[in-house]
Amino acid sequence: MVRNLGHLDVFRLFFFGSPGLITAIVAPFNKDRNSTKIVGLSGFLFIAYWMLMQAYPCQCRHAWGTMMFADNRFWGNDQAIRDAMMQEKENFYKDTEMDEQELEVFSVPDKNHSMASVGHGREDANIGRIFREITKMSNEEKAEEQKEVQELKEEKAKLDAEDAAPAGPAGFGPGRRLQYGAPQQPMGGGATERVRKWISPLAGSGSMDILKLRAYCHIHKHDEKLPAIFPYRAIGLPAHYTTTLPCPYWSCIMTEARVDGKLPFFVSFAFVAILNYIHYRLECQSCGAVTCLLGSGQTRIWWSWFWAAFVPLWLVMFLKTTYDEELSELICNRLGELFAAVSGWLSAND
Repeated sequence: MVRNLGHLDVFRLFFFGSPGLITAIVAPFNKDRNSTKIVGLSGFLFIAYWMLMQAYPCQCRHAWGTMMFADNRFWGNDQAIRDAMMQEKENFYKDTEMDEQELEVFSVPDKNHSMASVGHGREDANIGRIFREITKMSNEEKAEEQKEVQELKEEKAKLDAEDAAPAGPAGFGPGRRLQYGAPQQPMGGGATERVRKWISPLAGSGSMDILKLRAYCHIHKHDEKLPAIFPYRAIGLPAHYTTTLPCPYWSCIMTEARVDGKLPFFVSFAFVAILNYIHYRLECQSCGAVTCLLGSGQTRIWWSWFWAAFVPLWLVMFLKTTYDEELSELICNRLGELFAAVSGWLSAND
């Protein structure tokens, strides 16, 4: 049954609909707004959602990535990567001809008949140019990361030397690098910078590896053989004692970590908040049956339990699609960034 749920894509239906299911189970047995219970349920569900994401979608993404890296027909084969990117481009934009109705609504009036129309289609797309630009962006990103790591090592060495010799240069604090910032490398002029902003949604914020994996999963999404993972291995059970779950195409891209593309999260949060407010304010005097059926026009305790289930799911998905890190690593890194920022701000004001 577990295999069928994962293979038939019922997993996402239950996963994203779980706040409503949890509310239907918990709310009837809790007639009060006990803040301790609500916070406790939210904390428990956050851990549960995080473990569920680690056990299935995250392991599937790692399995897809490992399969891509081990595929000699794809990895290191620039032509195969370009072909996969060409197919992935179809998910970014398509070249289609407008029908008669679309021409009437969207086309520009044809006033200049002396200009010949120029057709652009799939054969005109130079995917090699995009490939080279994304490769350059990815290399610069890696170089910037290596440079930042080197700067952190040098700064730590200076701080260690300063601790060993208190009479060192005055005015040097742990936040100096953050205060001045790492020198930014030119991006090749305004035109190149603008072009990179255009193609960054396709590239995954400048990462060639993210684009390669997404394109690889796209071209293999209809394959009969898919990677299968051991979901209970995430909680420490040996692989040969557990069942396996197949990894369809959606499991490859569900946890793709990128800093952009967060508008759906804010829209979903705003939609639930507006729906909550409308349900609270909706009171129809002439249609009492509708008001009675919906239970609207007054505060309902079950909304508190719904938010207690919805916020952890929203937060886990937001973090998982932004940072490709474990929970402990995520907390330590964010606390470290906060400490460095506060230290830099305090040292700047000294």
